[in-house]
Amino acid sequence: MLPILFFECQRAELTSPNQCELGDSHAGFRLQATSGSSLNSLKITPIGLEIDNTPVELELDGTAYLAELADLDSNGWPERYVYSSSAGSGSYGSLRAFAVNGGKSATPIHLPSINSDPVANEGYQGHDTFRVVENRLVRRYPVYKDTDTNA
Repeated sequence: MLPILFFECQRAELTSPNQCELGDSHAGFRLQATSGSSLNSLKITPIGLEIDNTPVELELDGTAYLAELADLDSNGWPERYVYSSSAGSGSYGSLRAFAVNGGKSATPIHLPSINSDPVANEGYQGHDTFRVVENRLVRRYPVYKDTDTNA
């Protein structure tokens, strides 16, 4: 069992040299992100998995602003979600997520591009945010008209 019982890390914690730990009694993740550039990195170190606790380093388009732990697939093992926002006027949001495979290892969760869904993409110009709400991953963004500026 792990003593970690943290389910959320804000931007200041994610970019702190002390790192941020998310976890429950089953598994956890140590997270550390860089900031201050349009391209940053995110280091994820699994904690307490039976087979593979190998750290993973990923590139972020923008800055990580929130990390959450949730069990959205209700399998008893937490997924880790890190949300980032790109630099520039669009502030396009992105997600980096990992699922725990029965306590043994962690694998990436891929979110389809919003461009692949013509209905969701209509009026999309960024400024989106992510959050786990009532056991669902929610993506919110303003819907723009063709004549609107991206500001």
